Amino acid sequence: MESEQKTKAKKSKKVVSSIVLYSAAIFVALIGIALLIDNVILYRSAVSQYIAQGYSVTTVEQQLIPSQLLPSIFNSVGIYGGMAFILAGVGIVNTKLSKHLVKNKDVNKESTLEIDTIQEEKTKDDENAEVI
Repeated sequence: MESEQKTKAKKSKKVVSSIVLYSAAIFVALIGIALLIDNVILYRSAVSQYIAQGYSVTTVEQQLIPSQLLPSIFNSVGIYGGMAFILAGVGIVNTKLSKHLVKNKDVNKESTLEIDTIQEEKTKDDENAEVI
């Protein structure tokens, strides 16, 4: 029964907060991709509207690419992509840091156990010295 509990404890060492951060990074990246697609669709509709009004395709593209398409692409990729990378990086750091802290916590438990046993031995030695 104890071995089952130990194996369950070993299997459940996933850090929940890191999983939440990874999920948030994926969600933000998906929002960025959706915004990128939306901006491209808006650009195409604007180009088609100007062409329908009688402007030439090259003139419209020369004007709209630097003023509408590129800023919207850089905006969505820069902001949402950056946020997704930051969240993923924080998740990685959180995982590594929590594993390190758990490892140090086990070491601290062992050292306090050693200190407790040494103190118990000293008190027993003191009691034996008083009896003699």
